[in-house]
Amino acid sequence: MKYSICFDIGGTRIKLGVMSNAELMHHELVAIDDNSSLKTVLELIKEKVQVIQKMYEHDQLIAIGMSLPCFVDSDKNKILSNYVKYTDASDIDLNEWCLQNFGVPIFLENDAKAALMGEAFHGAGKGYQDLVMVTFGTGIGSAVMLNGQLLKGKDYFAGNLIGHSIIDFNGDQCNCGGEGCLESVASSWALTEKVENSAANIGLKDKPSKIDYKYIFDEEKMGNHAFAYILDESLDAWGKMMINLILAYNPECIVCAGGIMNQGEVILNSFRKTIDQHGWISSENVILKTAENTDFAALYGLSEIINQKIKRG
Repeated sequence: MKYSICFDIGGTRIKLGVMSNAELMHHELVAIDDNSSLKTVLELIKEKVQVIQKMYEHDQLIAIGMSLPCFVDSDKNKILSNYVKYTDASDIDLNEWCLQNFGVPIFLENDAKAALMGEAFHGAGKGYQDLVMVTFGTGIGSAVMLNGQLLKGKDYFAGNLIGHSIIDFNGDQCNCGGEGCLESVASSWALTEKVENSAANIGLKDKPSKIDYKYIFDEEKMGNHAFAYILDESLDAWGKMMINLILAYNPECIVCAGGIMNQGEVILNSFRKTIDQHGWISSENVILKTAENTDFAALYGLSEIINQKIKRG
């Protein structure tokens, strides 16, 4: 059985998958203690590959796939720039690292683009040629497919940065250095200060151990109106993001992934309402869906990328 080993590298954990014929044969979640150095993470990946090669036939490994929260030249398999995490990534020759350690090629892609490929060929985006993917994680990522091809751009970040589109010129500073980015208004990393400010306003004494959108949704359901305001602000910002994506790319379908999409139609219906209230076109002109493979979309996408590139030679 020929197989590839794919790694979706995030800020706090790695999703590992053994892929064969677009099937996920084995998967693991691996915690990351330090996301400042990719070199450290590569040692962990090396150990995992060696263990998996003992589980499967050693000589049937055809490639390593890797998705990262970075700008990636997927034609040369080179990381072009670093953003907050893995500051040494662009200095590492991953082609050489992979060949020296495993004797097989490596294929790299941006994490949101890999997730889009996974949903386009094996998930909610299957059958659509013009597709947008939005990933709600610590931040907000995006990727675009037009006429069946991933949108790349001159510097390989076309369609990737919806989280850093400016929606409030007088807004808070974003971790990218800009001000008023979508992420600074409505993302998981920006929640802590918003929740603490709201908690202070209503005299809440018990600080939650984990502040995320699940917490916000739960508080809203219990009638905590201060937190409901935060949720309404986020939903409004995300809905306007959808309008911008529709006007910029004219997609058939937008697929949304991430933990908040456990709320499913509640969020999608909010988006549709905002589109109809503020958009130039009707929400009926675009299909909004929740990702089918939220946890492993990037692994399926990497597998598809590997298979396509190996076939092309």
